[in-house]
Amino acid sequence: MIFMMNLGHKERGVPSGVLPLMPRYYFNIDAGRLIEDDIGETLSGPSEAQSGAINIMSEMMKDYPPNQLPQGRLCVTVVDEDRRQIFAVETTTRLL
Repeated sequence: MIFMMNLGHKERGVPSGVLPLMPRYYFNIDAGRLIEDDIGETLSGPSEAQSGAINIMSEMMKDYPPNQLPQGRLCVTVVDEDRRQIFAVETTTRLL
């Protein structure tokens, strides 16, 4: 586990004066081809990562009319530092 100094703060199970760094999350995008995020973003936790994925999807949807999604779908997948998938938001379209 990575730690950084934070004098005067104590958490259960963490030595006095040491605070674990916030986790890093990666946002992989599939818009007809997979684009893997190799930089990531440091966030407070999974709920903030989930909100980030929804915001990314919202912005992407502005670029694509519903009937012109690449291969009929867009997907944003959030993975943690261990590259485990923790959340995905996906939209699909189909002509009726």
